[in-house]
Amino acid sequence: MNGDKTMEEELKEKVETTEEMITEPNQENPQEAQDLPNSPYPQYSPLYIPEENRRKNNKITVALIIILIFCLICGMIIAVSKLVEAAVNEASAEIPAWKEIYTEWKEELADLLASDDTKFDEDKGEFSGPIEDGEEYDGKNPDEYVDDGDSYVPKPEDKYYVELADSICDDLSYSVGKHNYSYFDEKKGVSIWVEYAQIEDGNLAFEDKINEALQDGAMYYAKKFGAEDVSDFALEVSTYVTYMDEEKLSVVVDERYYWETDEKVDLYCMNFDLKTGALLYNTSIIEPTEKLADAFREMSEFQNGYIEALDEMTDKEICEFFSDESTLIVFYTPVGLEVGLNYPNGWITATMKDYEKYLNKL
Repeated sequence: MNGDKTMEEELKEKVETTEEMITEPNQENPQEAQDLPNSPYPQYSPLYIPEENRRKNNKITVALIIILIFCLICGMIIAVSKLVEAAVNEASAEIPAWKEIYTEWKEELADLLASDDTKFDEDKGEFSGPIEDGEEYDGKNPDEYVDDGDSYVPKPEDKYYVELADSICDDLSYSVGKHNYSYFDEKKGVSIWVEYAQIEDGNLAFEDKINEALQDGAMYYAKKFGAEDVSDFALEVSTYVTYMDEEKLSVVVDERYYWETDEKVDLYCMNFDLKTGALLYNTSIIEPTEKLADAFREMSEFQNGYIEALDEMTDKEICEFFSDESTLIVFYTPVGLEVGLNYPNGWITATMKDYEKYLNKL
């Protein structure tokens, strides 16, 4: 017989040894009992995580959360700073135009007050003085008259009326001069300059009545806003005598004002019947027909080129503007009858040389 242990006996011994080690772990070093001999598997369940590992994982999780929160806070701070910067840039871009005008006029007024020929009332904060016939005026300061020979002089043979210009005659029974009013308040940020026309050296029956209307028409916004005691306000009003003869007088007031963020630019026309002294309603001069609207549109394109505001209007809408006293522009010139309209933040006119057919039949 063979003295070696059979395979069955060896297997039985291994099983008994294994069971003995499982039931009686090493009490002196418990760590050694965690792993079975000759086995790659741990004694505890695969789902069980040792306490030490759990603490490590918790620390990593907390660190990640803190980093994430920090990143979110930084992102929010950056986003808010960008929004604030954008708002500041937008506000800076929308600085009212009156501030630039105000600064410019402030410098001009300082030069004006330095003039020896200027009569200035410091208590009233104003000055005045007529413009002599024959002198060209640049529309800014009363003492800055220029005659460079390049000023537009309207003529009947012109294809159209080029720009607002004086057509003052010196061979009539009366003459027309210009006067001005100015007010300046640095603390309130108010700058007002108004030019108005006055009939002079004449024996017209209604001269005083017409002069009062000429001054009131040009001073409208100065009185309106002056009475309201506004601040941050700039007003510039230039006046043009566009036509004069023994029967009629046409005067156009170019009004521009800036108030805080509000801006207005328009023309106010005054047409006088010198025989009666009547200031004619503009709507009483022309008949607002679609035929006139079509002729106006065609002439404007030739005279002014493409105008978006006009292109977006129908003939019916143009007639509505022509029917409104506040939006209708009409005045006589040596070239013809200038017809136009005031629209938000602007105005446009076109020359009607054959205007008789568009006049109201009284």
